[in-house]
Parts: sequence; C-alpha cells; structure tokens
Amino acid sequence: MREGSRMREAAIPASPRRSEGRLILVLATVILAAIVVGATLAYIANRPREAHILAVTASPDRPTSADVITVTAEVDTAGTDWRPDVVLEYQAYFGGYDRGGGPMRFSGGGRYVLDIGPFPDRTEVWLAVAAFLGDAQVDVNADRVVQVGTVLRGGSSGLRIENLNHAPSQPRAGDTITVTAAVTTDSTLVGALLIYAYAHSPGFGIANQTMVEEAPGSFVARIYNPFLFGYIFEPGTVFQYRVVAIDMTWNTADTGVLSLAVADGQAQP
Repeated sequence: MREGSRMREAAIPASPRRSEGRLILVLATVILAAIVVGATLAYIANRPREAHILAVTASPDRPTSADVITVTAEVDTAGTDWRPDVVLEYQAYFGGYDRGGGPMRFSGGGRYVLDIGPFPDRTEVWLAVAAFLGDAQVDVNADRVVQVGTVLRGGSSGLRIENLNHAPSQPRAGDTITVTAAVTTDSTLVGALLIYAYAHSPGFGIANQTMVEEAPGSFVARIYNPFLFGYIFEPGTVFQYRVVAIDMTWNTADTGVLSLAVADGQAQP
C-alpha cells in the first residue's frame, strides 16, 4: 500500500442465516397486521346497525311528591357488546312545570337508568328515551307517562281534547309544522300545551309550546325551524307529540302520543 493512501474498510457481507431471519420477521409482521385489520373490519361490519328500546319503566309505579323516580330503559343491540348512547328527556306539567333529563348510565344486562324528581303532587311527567348507536338511525320510546300523587282525569267538568291534527301531513325539511286541536270544558280552561320530542341521530330533545286559542275552542301551536335546532328538520327526523290540557277544577285531558316523520326534499313554496 502506498504511503498517504487511505485505508478503506471492506464491507462485511451479511450471513445467509441473518438475512433469512430478517425476512421471516418481516413476513410475520405483515401477516399479523393483516389479521388484526381483517378482524377489526369484520367486527365493524358485524356490529348492530340500530339499537332498539324494548321497554321503559319507572319506579315506584305510583310516586308521591317525596319520591325520587328511577327510570329504566331496556335496550337491545342484537346480542353484541356495543353500548349505545341512551338519553332520557322529560317534561313535567299540571301540578308543577319542569323539563330535564340527561344521559342514562349503564347498569348491566342491556339496562340503562337515571333518577329524576321529586315532583309536586298532581304532576304528570312524560318520559322520552332515545338510543343512538354510532351513525345509525336513533330509536325513540315516548310511551311512558308517570303521574305523581293524584292527577284527575275524566272529571265532571267534561274537559276533552278532540280533532288533533298536524299540517302539512307529510312535512319536509324547513316546513313549519302546525298542530291544531279542539279543547272544550264546562269549567274555565287554564291552558292547553303541545309537547313534542324530536330525534335525528345524533340530535334529540323535548320541547313544549302553549297553544293559542285562535277561534272559540280551536287551539293552535306552530313548530318553527329555529336556527339553534335546525337539525330537527332534517329528512328522517321523527317527532312524537301530544297535547295536554287542564281546567279550573284540576280536571286534565291528554291525547296520547302521535308520530310524524320529516320526508326528503325541501319545503313547499
């Protein structure tokens, strides 16, 4: 070697066994990743698309003004471990007026619970429960009403609500929904109230409006499309509504629950 020349380090070739081991490690990593991805995709593909509310109950059955009411919702998710978001909203009226609710907590076995109240005597409480599972359509149960203490129904004043209707019959996104009813009594009417629950994944809520007597015995309330709650008019939104009334004798009346859904398309001009 000539003086001043630089020593160059010769590259040491990898042994065949070392190269083979690295190749096996890479292949094993790829196979494991493919298995994990495949299992994840299969799990997502097989998850339930909807959560179904099987029943809503309240305990005690006949609460007094001193009782906290435990509301329980039984929710089916097609036998999987996926847990939906379950929310309770309630509207109290007659003896006391209040609105509230919140997320229900999982208590095992597909049951979700939330405590509400106490409420004043002569109060009726309408319960609306919604279950959301990802971006699937929301399921709503608004069939349960709880009466606190003594709520007079069918009294001698003859208070009644008839001819409940809504227009348009098939509302579209952006429509104003007009609800009408005939309310009569042999006493003096205190008031009539429209209460409605609305749901469209992931939105859900409950609201009320005092009905206005636009002609003798003919009461009207209108559900507009307010900016803050614009999503309630999306196609597929489900409304469940009822009208309640009370007169000076504390006699009360209730229409039961009616439903409507917002159709595809824009409001009619």
